[in-house]
Amino acid sequence: MGDRYIDRGNVHQRVLLLAGDHEHAATLLTVHRSLGVVTWVVAIVRLAWRLSCAYLPPFPQNMPKVQQRLAKASEYGLYALLLFQPLTGLAQSLTRGRHFMLFAWRVPSVMAGDKPLTALFHQIHALSARVLLGLIGLHILRRYFIASYLRMRCSSQCCRGGLQPQRRML
Repeated sequence: MGDRYIDRGNVHQRVLLLAGDHEHAATLLTVHRSLGVVTWVVAIVRLAWRLSCAYLPPFPQNMPKVQQRLAKASEYGLYALLLFQPLTGLAQSLTRGRHFMLFAWRVPSVMAGDKPLTALFHQIHALSARVLLGLIGLHILRRYFIASYLRMRCSSQCCRGGLQPQRRML
């Protein structure tokens, strides 16, 4: 039974080390898969709301076009990955050819196992996870740290000498 986790690669070895035993590793994988489904559903609902109901104010007049394009590309990339990432995980689980747990339900095997396809989906899932984490990190960095710094800098300079904020590309 332990070989099953080792055959699937480094990720499952790390999960097994984190969990301590196979039972806890299986529980962690069930939680991981279930959170993936929740993420996918929330992303679809959020995107539907965004497209139908959300009012988006225009970009500031002094914001460079390059920065506007990067902001849009980052937003589209986040949505695309939030929709794509759970699907690659689901595909990886399905192509294993075995049943798996999702929330409290057992999902039956729907196809014969295909190791090369499972490995491909695993690689795509792992790579897109890194890209998603990078985009989230850039979003947080830009939204909370850089924007806060620029607001503080602008307000302190404007109060002291009536200076206008400088236009800079990030």
